[in-house]
Amino acid sequence: MTTEFQMIKLSDLHESKHNVRKHFNPEAMARLTESVRQHNIITPFVVRPNADGYEIAAGHRRFRAATEVGLAEVPAIVREMTDTEFLEVLTIENLQREDIHPLEEADGYRALMQPPASYDVEAIAAKIDKSVAYVYARLKLAELIDDARKAFLDGKITAGHAILLARLQPKDQAEALRAATPAWEDQPISVRKLGDWIRDRVVMDLTKAPFDIADATLVKKAGACGPCPKRAGANPDLFGDIAEGDRCLDRACFAAKDAAHMDRLRKAAVKAAGKTPVVDISGGYSSTGGSLTCTEFYAAGDKTCKHAAIGFIVDPAQNPKLVRGETLAICTGTHNCEVHGGRKASARPSAQPTRGGAAAPQVHESIEAKTERLVRERLLAALLKKTWPVTARDLLGVVEWTVMSISFGVLWPVALAYGINPKQPANGAEAFLLKQAKGFKQASQLQGMLVLLETAHRAVEDGNDKVLTAFAKAKGVNVAAIEDQVAEELAPKKPAKPATGSAAKKKSTAKKK
Repeated sequence: MTTEFQMIKLSDLHESKHNVRKHFNPEAMARLTESVRQHNIITPFVVRPNADGYEIAAGHRRFRAATEVGLAEVPAIVREMTDTEFLEVLTIENLQREDIHPLEEADGYRALMQPPASYDVEAIAAKIDKSVAYVYARLKLAELIDDARKAFLDGKITAGHAILLARLQPKDQAEALRAATPAWEDQPISVRKLGDWIRDRVVMDLTKAPFDIADATLVKKAGACGPCPKRAGANPDLFGDIAEGDRCLDRACFAAKDAAHMDRLRKAAVKAAGKTPVVDISGGYSSTGGSLTCTEFYAAGDKTCKHAAIGFIVDPAQNPKLVRGETLAICTGTHNCEVHGGRKASARPSAQPTRGGAAAPQVHESIEAKTERLVRERLLAALLKKTWPVTARDLLGVVEWTVMSISFGVLWPVALAYGINPKQPANGAEAFLLKQAKGFKQASQLQGMLVLLETAHRAVEDGNDKVLTAFAKAKGVNVAAIEDQVAEELAPKKPAKPATGSAAKKKSTAKKK
C-alpha cells in the first residue's frame, strides 16, 4: 500500500458511495464548520485516486465543513488501496476517529461481511478491539424497522431500547416501540421497563410449549426450536440478558406451531370419532375462533342423544380442569334436548373423564353467573352514553398502555360496549379498542374508555361488581332496570298453552288451506 501526503483541490474530492454514514448531527456539524473556518483542516483526509479524482475513505464530515467554508484545497493522505483495504479504512478507521451513530456503525459492519471483505463477526471484533457480543448487538440494529430506525436517529429512544427492539420480529417491534414511547410522555420509558414489557408480552416460554419443540416437521419452514436463532439459548452473545435459554422471541412462529399442533390433535379426534361430529368448544363465555361457548352445549356424560357430538377443547378459559386439545362428549341441543336440557345446573350430567381419569367440571354458565355477566356488560354500555367532566391531558398513550396490559377477559365486555361484533373472537378486542381510541378526537372520549377499562378490570379480575354498580348509579344509570331486564330474559320460558275453542278452529282451518 503506497502512501503520499498531498495538498489536493477540494473540487477533486468526492464522497464514497460506500459510505454508510447518512446522519450528521446539525449541532456537531456547526461546531466543526466553525473550527475549520478559524483553524483550517488540521487532520488530513484519507483518500484513494480513481477516475473521478479522489474518493474519500476518511473525512466525510470535514469535506462538508470545508465545502461550507469554501476552502480551495485541503491536506490529504493519498493511498493506493484495494476495495477490501478501502472498506476497512472507511468503516474501521472512521469508527475510531468519529462519533458515528450505532445504526451507521451496524451498516458498516454489515458491509464488511459482504464481498470483497467477507469478514465474519470474530474478525470484525478483532479489528475494532471489541467483544463478539458487542458486534452481534450492533449488527442486530440493522434489522430495526423504519419507524424504530427513525426514532433512534432522532434521539427518541436510546441504544439500549434499540437493541431490545431489534431482536423482535417486525410486527412485535412496532408494538414494542409504541409501548416504549408513550404518546403522553416526552421521554421513553426506561430500558428496564421495556425489557419487562417484552418479557411479559412477547417472549414465549418454550418449556411450557404444548408442542414438541424438537419436531422439525410441525412447521417445516421454521424447523426445530433448538437451533433457531430466535431462541435465546441459541445465541447467548446476543441474548445475554435473558437468563433462561429456552425462550422464543418470535411469538408468531410460536403461534403457528401451536396451531399446527392443534390441527394434528383435531384430525386425530375426527378420526377417532368416526361418524360422530366433532366441534370446537370453549370453556369461556366468548367464542374462540368460532367455537361453541360454554352456554351453547352441555357436557353429555354417559348419556347419548340426537344432539351428541365430540367437543374438541380449543380454549379451557377459566376452567382449570379442562385440557386444551383434548375431547369431551357433549350435547349441542342445550335446553331443547329431551335428554340433557330443561334441568337445573346441579342436575346436569357430569363430564366425561379427562386426563388421569378425573371428571371435568360442568362446562356451562349458571344462571347466577350469566345474570352477573349481562348486568356488567350492560352497565358498561350504559356508562358509555353518559358524560362527566374531563380535565386530563392527552390520554391516548395511557389508553394504549392499559389496553395492551390487561387480559382479554377484561377487554371483551368493554369492546362489546363500544360495539364490537359479538361473533368475533375475544382476542380481537385489543385491536378493536386500540382502533377506537386512535379515532377519538377529544380527551373526554379517551378518559371515558380508560375509566371503563379500570372499572371492568375490578369487576372481572377482582370479582368486585359492587364498584361497577356504585359507579353506574353515581353517573345516573338505572341499574335496577338493567338487572330486571336481564332477569326477565333469563327467566325459564313457560310452554305455550294449546289453543281451544274458536282459536283452535281457526288454526285447523288455516292448516287445511
